[in-house]
Amino acid sequence: MEADIVTLSRESMEHHLREIMEIDRGLLGEVWERSHFLLDLPGKWEISHIALDKGGAVLGFIIGSIKPQGAHIHREAIAERCRRQGLAMRLMGAAGVAVRRLSIQHITAKVHKDHSISQRMLRRLGWEETGREGADYLLAVDVDTLIARASEK
Repeated sequence: MEADIVTLSRESMEHHLREIMEIDRGLLGEVWERSHFLLDLPGKWEISHIALDKGGAVLGFIIGSIKPQGAHIHREAIAERCRRQGLAMRLMGAAGVAVRRLSIQHITAKVHKDHSISQRMLRRLGWEETGREGADYLLAVDVDTLIARASEK
C-alpha cells in the first residue's frame, strides 16, 4: 500500500484528529476521547507516527510514549479499507526505529483478548505475552527484534 509514514507531531495530531478518532472508533477495549490523543507524554511526539496517502488523508497511526520500564505502545489503528496490507507492520517498524534512537531497548503494549488479527501480527513481529490485565494481554518485545521483523515484509 502506498503511504507516507511520518512522525506524528502535536500539530499534525490536532490537524488530523477527526480522522484519527474515526479510525480509532473501531478498536476493542478502552475508548479514547480527544484529551487522550492530545495528552503530552514523555517521548510521545518522537515515537508516534501517522500513515498518510498521497492526498494527505490518514490511513493509520501508532501512539507511544516512554514509561519507566521502557517505551510503551498505547494505540495503533488502521483505516478499515487499508487493513491486511502491511501498514500496521510499517508503523510498528517506524515506532521501533524511533525508540532505538532514544536508546531504549524494550517496548511494551496491551492487546485486547478478542483482537486475534492484532495478536497474530504482533507475534510475527516478535512480541511475547508477559501477563494479563483485565481483557488485555500484556506484551513485550526487544526493539531490535521488532525492527528486523518489520523490515522482512
